[in-house]
Amino acid sequence: MGITMTAELADCFATKREGVGFVLDAFRTAFPDVDPWVFGTDGQFRSVAEARNRPEDVAAANWVASAMLVARSFPEALFLDVGSTTTDIIPIVGGRVAARGRTDTARLLSGELVYTGALRTPVAAIVRWVTLSVGRCRVAAEHFAVAADVHLWLGHIDQGDYTCDTPDGRG
Repeated sequence: MGITMTAELADCFATKREGVGFVLDAFRTAFPDVDPWVFGTDGQFRSVAEARNRPEDVAAANWVASAMLVARSFPEALFLDVGSTTTDIIPIVGGRVAARGRTDTARLLSGELVYTGALRTPVAAIVRWVTLSVGRCRVAAEHFAVAADVHLWLGHIDQGDYTCDTPDGRG
C-alpha cells in the first residue's frame, strides 16, 4: 500500500519530522499487517524507515501524486488543486509533472504554491477592499473572518462543509 501525506504539516505538529512520524505510526496502528511504501516529492516510493530518516522528502508530497495521476489522462494541462489552506498550480507537459519546485519553499518562490485556500485563508489576505452600498471600505487586517465564512455567506458551502476552526473559536 502506498502512503502520501499532507496532514504532517498541520498546526498541531511542531516539526515535519514529528508530523511524518505521527502519520506513519497511525498508519501502522490502522493497518498492522500491511508493508507500506511512502511516496516522496521526487515521485518515487521509499520505505517507512527511509521516510522517517528523511521526512522532508515525503512531507507534503500529495500534490505530486495528484499531478502524476492527472498527467496520465491529460498530458498537456495546468492542474489546480485548491485545498483548505493552499492552492497548487502544477504544469503538466508531455505527460509529466513540470513543476519547477519540489519543496514548499521552492514552490512558493516559483508561484506554484499559493497560500490561498477555500476555507482557512483570512479574508484580509485575499482582498484589501470591499464595496459597500455607501462606498469602498478597507478590510480590517484582523482575524475576524476566513474564506469559509465568505463561502458560507454566499451559499457556496453549507455549515457541514465549514470544516476548519472559526476565527472566534466558537464553531
